[in-house]
Amino acid sequence: MWNALINNDYQAKYLGSTMQFFYKQEFQGELEVSSDSQARRLLADWARLQIPPQQVQFYQEVIRHYIGAKVDDISIDQSGEYVIYGRSVE
Repeated sequence: MWNALINNDYQAKYLGSTMQFFYKQEFQGELEVSSDSQARRLLADWARLQIPPQQVQFYQEVIRHYIGAKVDDISIDQSGEYVIYGRSVE
């Protein structure tokens, strides 16, 4: 079981191709992951952003297409669209 460095309430169990998420030791869900490093990033981002793990994984997918972007750069505008640096995510 891994603990997030910034908040021990966030924990995860990496099982090779899947990852189970726990908040205050209560199961929150399971996602497919491709590597150990992706799993560790997902746990760290989840604890920092405090949004559902599925949304963190979506953010990680989105930023792959934006050079220099981090998951922290994604926001939701007034119309409910995802934006990075004020521009709509395509």
